[in-house]
Amino acid sequence: MITESIAGTTFRKQPSFDELETIGTSTTSNRGMRSVVLSGWLVPDPENEFDPHAVQVLTQIAPGSDEVHMFGFAKRGSLVHVQQQLQPFAKPVPCVIYCEYFSDIHGQDYHDSYHYCVDEKFVANALGFDDMIQTTEVSLS
Repeated sequence: MITESIAGTTFRKQPSFDELETIGTSTTSNRGMRSVVLSGWLVPDPENEFDPHAVQVLTQIAPGSDEVHMFGFAKRGSLVHVQQQLQPFAKPVPCVIYCEYFSDIHGQDYHDSYHYCVDEKFVANALGFDDMIQTTEVSLS
């Protein structure tokens, strides 16, 4: 999995831990922060006024609901952003979103951390490197 920070998270109100815990899986990070892991999508935003290659990072607010929350964007220069420039994807790409609540420990003046993870095969395939990634199967017997 490729993990990258989500850009623009401080420019919009983010859901609280309690709100996200109802739709994701709560955990404690290796740094001791309350965290939530949830499913999401990377969605092209060609109408973005600042970047025609922008990619939104979204999640569904409630199961079965059409309501979505946009956490922010794939950072410029990230593998997903570069992939969108070279070979745009036409439909949403599944990802995992990881939210770490630093404000729990450090107070409201400290920004929480938001990342997304995407399968490296998606990016490698889009960049034409799919033959360079080898999958190793492990037998547990």
